[in-house]
Amino acid sequence: MTTQIDDRPHAPGGPPPGERAGDSPRHFRWRRVLIAGVVATAVQMLAFTVLFGNPAVESLLFEAGNGQTDSVLEFWQGDPPPTITPYGDVVEGSRLLAVMGMLTLWGIALAAAFEYVRASLPSRWFGRGIAFGVGAWALAYMFFETWVPYNALHEPFGLVLVELGLELIGMLAVGVALAAVLRDPEPVIELDDAAESRHVWAGEHS
Repeated sequence: MTTQIDDRPHAPGGPPPGERAGDSPRHFRWRRVLIAGVVATAVQMLAFTVLFGNPAVESLLFEAGNGQTDSVLEFWQGDPPPTITPYGDVVEGSRLLAVMGMLTLWGIALAAAFEYVRASLPSRWFGRGIAFGVGAWALAYMFFETWVPYNALHEPFGLVLVELGLELIGMLAVGVALAAVLRDPEPVIELDDAAESRHVWAGEHS
């Protein structure tokens, strides 16, 4: 068996041919991952509050008379109520700090996962965000909606689909936010003196 070695020239300090900048595990950017995780948490909270807290969606999903089951209404409006509801109500107290802390940890986990798999995602940053958002939605929310609202709380299937659609939009926003913060650095090409001289010579004689 013959082994072919790719000996094409590449910029000093840059990735070898066939690799994108940042593909190597040694480029795992923990500081930026932490920043991206906080940004993802803020984007998710804002997006879900807007999506689930607007009057049309709130009346459809969280009020009696639209086919919603009593168990779902009791789940979100019972006593004691949730610390944070999907439609933006917040119960102040020490538990709120714990809930926000756990949500932030989840945002950081999403950012770390994005950083780990970004080399296998589409090359353009926006496409990376969309692809990651779909993947995160499929892994988290499809299971949650099936196991809790549909299975345990007997929510109507049509309303489960509405919630899944809204959650997909929210996770697409999170994915795009992560991709924007964790974009690959622009490659810097440094020419040695000989290459620069050849470049100038070619320009003068073109």
